[in-house]
Amino acid sequence: MATYAKINLQTGNVKQFPYRLNDPLERRNANAEGAQGGGRELPEDAVEVDTQTLKPSVAWDEVLRYDAVIQDPDGVYRLRYNVEPRNFGSENARLNKFKQLYNAKKQQNDKKFKSDAEKLVEDYPSQERESWHVQSREAEAYANDPQANVPLITSLAQSRGETVEETVQRIRTKDSEFRTAYGEILGKFQKNDKILEQIDFDDDTTWSLIDTITGV
Repeated sequence: MATYAKINLQTGNVKQFPYRLNDPLERRNANAEGAQGGGRELPEDAVEVDTQTLKPSVAWDEVLRYDAVIQDPDGVYRLRYNVEPRNFGSENARLNKFKQLYNAKKQQNDKKFKSDAEKLVEDYPSQERESWHVQSREAEAYANDPQANVPLITSLAQSRGETVEETVQRIRTKDSEFRTAYGEILGKFQKNDKILEQIDFDDDTTWSLIDTITGV
């Protein structure tokens, strides 16, 4: 959703931030920029503010505060931020907050891995998945020895009107693609899991590692 500020039309200085349109309907119509002739335009002294370009990354124990809306030489209004230490009140409260964040990251990492793995196989019927290990084993055996006994692949080839060699190649290609995709998912999970294992609640110099977890 767009964010707006009100400006002085003579100087370009910001008078009000954030500026909110009067109601949700007006906001939707303004965003439509008069589409199909039915929407209302923004007030003349309202400008859209870019809130992302100057937004810095923050550590788990820091907080972002609005600093000012500035105008670039190209005329674009951007939001500038300050990064401040988060006030926890006490060291015990800081530890408890970190433990909550740690547990949330661990649950998110586990959930993300499970979800991505399930999505990877959801396009394959369960009956087909149950034979993957046999197909893969037979395809590898055939690749090493074209005289190998590969009854499942032979049957698949006959049903598809393919040669055994064509079926083997198709299986090996699909198997390689699946292993690569699964490896990426597993690698990301294991990387985050290793980071979590390195964190020691009794050593707050390790707590910053929580900020290096990605993709969850």
